[in-house]
Amino acid sequence: MSRFVLLLLLPALLGASRLVERAKFAKEGLNLLPQPATITTGDVIRDIKDPCNFKVKLENAALVKLLTPAIDRLLKHTFRAAADFCPQPVAQGSVAEELTVHVKNENLITYTSDVDESYILDVNATNIALTAETFVGVLRGLETFSQLIYYDRNSIDDVPKYYIPKTPVHIDDKPGYKHRGLMLDLSTDEQPSMATIQRIIVGMAALKMNILHLSFSSDTGFTLPTKNNKLPAGTLTEEALQQLRTFALQHGIRVYGSLNIPYYVQGLHGIGKDGLIATCNSTTKPFSYINVINPDAVPAVADVLSQLLEQFPDELSDVGGFKLGEINCNSPQKVEVRKNFIDLLLGTGNFAQSHANKKTVVWMDAPDGFPTKTEKPIYHYYGTTGNATKFLNTTSVEEVILSPLDQFFLACGYSRLVENFECGFRSWLSFYDYNPEIYFGANVAKVRGAEMIATGSVFGEESIINLLFPRMIGLAERLWTRRNAGNVAERVIAQRKRLLARGIHFGPVTNAFCEANVGKCFGSL
Repeated sequence: MSRFVLLLLLPALLGASRLVERAKFAKEGLNLLPQPATITTGDVIRDIKDPCNFKVKLENAALVKLLTPAIDRLLKHTFRAAADFCPQPVAQGSVAEELTVHVKNENLITYTSDVDESYILDVNATNIALTAETFVGVLRGLETFSQLIYYDRNSIDDVPKYYIPKTPVHIDDKPGYKHRGLMLDLSTDEQPSMATIQRIIVGMAALKMNILHLSFSSDTGFTLPTKNNKLPAGTLTEEALQQLRTFALQHGIRVYGSLNIPYYVQGLHGIGKDGLIATCNSTTKPFSYINVINPDAVPAVADVLSQLLEQFPDELSDVGGFKLGEINCNSPQKVEVRKNFIDLLLGTGNFAQSHANKKTVVWMDAPDGFPTKTEKPIYHYYGTTGNATKFLNTTSVEEVILSPLDQFFLACGYSRLVENFECGFRSWLSFYDYNPEIYFGANVAKVRGAEMIATGSVFGEESIINLLFPRMIGLAERLWTRRNAGNVAERVIAQRKRLLARGIHFGPVTNAFCEANVGKCFGSL
């Protein structure tokens, strides 16, 4: 008898549980990450009555081919629980709910660093609409829309039920910084497969990151395929690079490449004439470098960089400069040659032609460094945060991409070696807490954005995802939202669950107790 009563009460109990969960989301925030620039919400729950037949209506026919992969991903990720349930084909006569998408500038199909990523998303009782200036803004808005949808895990009749809490919702959003990236070093022994790099891109897209910077130069791992490079090209062929760039573009990610010129260039053996690659034994660890005082250095490097631009036809053109001011094996009397190396490179025939109309990126790792006189480039700054303050105060510096060694450098990531601060442990919270506005004051206007750096010496196929995430979640929130939006711990936990559902598997953000008691563990964070 008691079992019979329980069976009768079970639907009511499940229904009550469902109402409690829905009421929780109606009362609390939406756990969006990154947090939009502007968001207003109501207190009405809108059900998605027919998830099997939910549609995305793109009003710009010219962009159908470009945006269809993103729309298909949206439907797959957002309504994944309904996939097995939905009849095939969908029943005739069902009324489709739809998200209407409109792009104001449908003729812009080139993805540059200055592209408008803003979007406006409105959800009310009768309408769901996404409007953006460009197709990139649509990609960002689709990611936000997918986070608005909640799945009812306590459905009484086992039919997947989806809803949007806190409607009407109005979101007017744009990024705080234009450059939000990951520099992935592909130059050492243990390297991720191309499939894993694609998974990284999927995770980056979900976080509204927009730059994947691939670094080459060693003789192990992936080798840059150039006509001069006599080393085996391994798995990174021109075709593989093309496929990777296409995949990244479909996810709203730009890809550009760089060489660690003139430092650590074992992978460039075979370029130029004998004597171009030298070995320096003046430090505790020998390394190979391009002998920049060799007259053949500039034309040889210019040729390789021209080929790099062929492989990565992005707007950004990285000309190296890594430790250009620290090579102590050259004659001190030749220091002016080293100072002028970048300027000579930029003025060299074939490279000057292929480099035209590009934004020059120069790698800098010292506060005074060797800035180029030819033009005012974008400096990719790799020194410490303290020295970055000095560097940004330099009047000749107009734009900087930050990769502070003491903050974003994942050289080790796990250990606490006292003698090497580069190996200190950095959690997602340390990435989130890095606020350029606090460090640089008025000079923050020079900050284009930032890149976290993962060097190939400390990761491999099995570890790279767990190394990058959830640290990238903290950085993505800071670079997109810019301000302290609050409730970040709970939003990071929610975002991890979304990434897990997309196949981005990494360790817990915190323990189960703290997930259930965020306030007790993280306070008001």
